[in-house]
Amino acid sequence: METAMHYSNKVSWFSHLKRRAMTLGFALALIGSAVLAAFTSSSTRSYAAMAQNLASQYKLKNVTALGLFGPGGITMANTQVGWTLDGQGLQRTSDGGQTWQTVAHGSAKEVIRPVFVLNGQTAWYTTINTKTLTTTALYRTNDGGQNWTRFNWISPTQFLANISIPGQNVAWVSTGDANGNQHLYLVGGSSQNWQEVTLPVSNQLQSFYFASQKVGWATEPTADGLSVQLFTTSDGGQSWSMQALPQPTGVPATDTVSLNFLGFSNYQQEDGYLVTTFSDPTTGAIDARQIDATLDGGQTWQLYGTSEPAEVQAISQIDSWQLTASNVTFITPGQGEDLGALQSGVWTVQDVSLPDVAQPDNNGAWLTVLTNQVMFVSAFNSDNSAQILYETRDGGATWHLVTAVPFN
Repeated sequence: METAMHYSNKVSWFSHLKRRAMTLGFALALIGSAVLAAFTSSSTRSYAAMAQNLASQYKLKNVTALGLFGPGGITMANTQVGWTLDGQGLQRTSDGGQTWQTVAHGSAKEVIRPVFVLNGQTAWYTTINTKTLTTTALYRTNDGGQNWTRFNWISPTQFLANISIPGQNVAWVSTGDANGNQHLYLVGGSSQNWQEVTLPVSNQLQSFYFASQKVGWATEPTADGLSVQLFTTSDGGQSWSMQALPQPTGVPATDTVSLNFLGFSNYQQEDGYLVTTFSDPTTGAIDARQIDATLDGGQTWQLYGTSEPAEVQAISQIDSWQLTASNVTFITPGQGEDLGALQSGVWTVQDVSLPDVAQPDNNGAWLTVLTNQVMFVSAFNSDNSAQILYETRDGGATWHLVTAVPFN
C-alpha cells in the first residue's frame, strides 16, 4: 500500500519508505550503485575512434527516482535542467539551479509520490490519496512539465513497484497486489490505456528494463528463490525466452545471482549494459560484481572487463565519454565516494570529496553525477526550510554554492 507523508515528520517517512523500498527492490534505484555505462569493443569499432566522435549528450536511457523516501533531493539531467520534489509539488530549473518553477502541484487530498525522471523533458509521477493511502493516478509530461497527461490508476488494490521509461510517450509499470502477486503493464501506447502483459514464468517479477515498446528484459526468481533468471521479449511481453549470462572465472557455480539493468545507449541503439552480482548463498558475501554488455540489441551478453573493484560502493562510471543521465545517489555529506571508471576493460577508481553540508536528523544528501568532473550535491539546511545545491566542475576538488531552493 502506498504511504502519504506528514510534512513535518521526514524521519518517520524516510524510515517507513526505506523498509518498503528494500522489500520491493526500490532501493537499487537510489541507494545502490547508480552505474554510469558504455561499451564499445569489436573488431570494427575501436574505443579511440568512438571516444573522438562522441560528446557527453550521448547517454544511456534510464530513470532517476525522486520521492521514494519522502520529498527532497535534486537531480540534474544536465548542467542546466534539473528536477526536485518538495512537500507540495514538483519543481524544475532550466538555468543550472539558479531559479526554480513549480510544474506540478499536490493537494490536501493527493500528494505527489514518487517522481521518475527520464531526462530534461520527460518525467512521470504517481499521486497518493492521503486518507486511503492508495495510488490514484499516474501522470506524464514530455515537454518539461508544461503539460501533463493523467492516467487513472489501475486499481486501489495495486501499488506501484517499479517503472521503465523507454521514450517520450510510453512507460512500463510493475505493480504488486494484496496477495503478493506482481503485474506488468504498458501505459501510454497507441490506445493510451493500461495493457497488462504476461510475466515470463511466475507472478514474482523482480526487476525489468525496456529499450522500446516491444523489446525488454525481466528477471524472476529461481524455483528455490535464492537467485534470478533473465528473460527477454521482442513482442511487447506476448512471449518471453530465457537468456544465459557468462560466469566469471573463479566465481562458484553455486553463487546466487542478482541483476541491475543499466540501460541502452541512445547513440548505439544495440549497445546495452547490466550489472551482475554473485554472492555466497550462505553468508551473502559478494564474490564478484561484473559488467555484462551486449552489442546486438540484447540477443547475447558478454563479460566486459574485470570485476568491479570492492572499494567502489556508491557510484560507478564506465567510459568518461559516455554517461548515464541524471543518476542520483543517496550519500553522506562531508565524506567521500569512490567513482569507478571502466575504460577499455580496465578499472580505475577516483576518490570524490563531498561538501560538508548541515544535516538535520542525519537525512543524508543526494549526489548527481553528469561526468567524472561535473557533479551536483543537494541537502537540507539545518531547519529543513531549504535544499542547498552545490556544484563541482573539477571532480570534487572544489565545490561552489549554486542556490538555496525553498522547501515548501
